[in-house]
Amino acid sequence: MKNNNNNFKELEDKVMSEIKSGRVKLHPKYVFLVKKLGLNSGIILTVILAILFFSLAIFYMRTADSLEYLSFGKAGILAFLESFPYLLVVSLILFLFATGYLITKTEWSYKKPFKYFALVILVFVLVMGSIAAYSGLSENI
Repeated sequence: MKNNNNNFKELEDKVMSEIKSGRVKLHPKYVFLVKKLGLNSGIILTVILAILFFSLAIFYMRTADSLEYLSFGKAGILAFLESFPYLLVVSLILFLFATGYLITKTEWSYKKPFKYFALVILVFVLVMGSIAAYSGLSENI
């Protein structure tokens, strides 16, 4: 027990000497709170934007009747690809990657593998985006 106390005292002295020398700076507790709130807000914002862009892509394909082109065979596929909303889909993918990146910076991402978070976010965005697209939210925007 005495040896353990000795090691603890040595560690405490080492840490205190680093702090007093100025090489280690102390940060207030609110800095960590602001970082945590900022990360969580960023995750929520990117998920909402991903849902919005997915619902807008579905809305665009519904209003432009792009999905009906697929029934015309090879020529229909080419027409579908010409009218496909690439910018909306690229924006959706970018927001999904941004969400994944922000999740890796949080403390709860270390508890489970990232593939579970990615799958849950992807399914959540697709389901909520579909609900938003078919409920008329896109028409109001």
